Amino acid sequence: MRYNTLLEQQIDEWDDGYGVVQIVNPESSDENELRFCYYKDGEFVNRPPTVAPTPEVAERTEEAVTTMASLARTFTPDEIEALVDELGEEKVLELSVLIEELGKSRLTEILDSETG
Repeated sequence: MRYNTLLEQQIDEWDDGYGVVQIVNPESSDENELRFCYYKDGEFVNRPPTVAPTPEVAERTEEAVTTMASLARTFTPDEIEALVDELGEEKVLELSVLIEELGKSRLTEILDSETG
């Protein structure tokens, strides 16, 4: 199955690569899913990463999964693509905290006033 990667967040890194959590949209679906994978020597590897069990990596992974799951539940694939195109990945990840606190309707209102 092919996936459209909408957004990714790094959770760990090592000498020759790094692990990420991605929001993906399967080609034949209107739903979002989370995928764990990694990049080795700059090449995508479609397998789950093995990460260090340090408190820092555990916390970063927990935050990434919570953030990405919230975005994936709240927005459609098209909405996520539009947000990333409009604001960039980093800003979308920063604003995702507001989604949980304010809700989608209030966040949409804020974004409309900023871009309109």
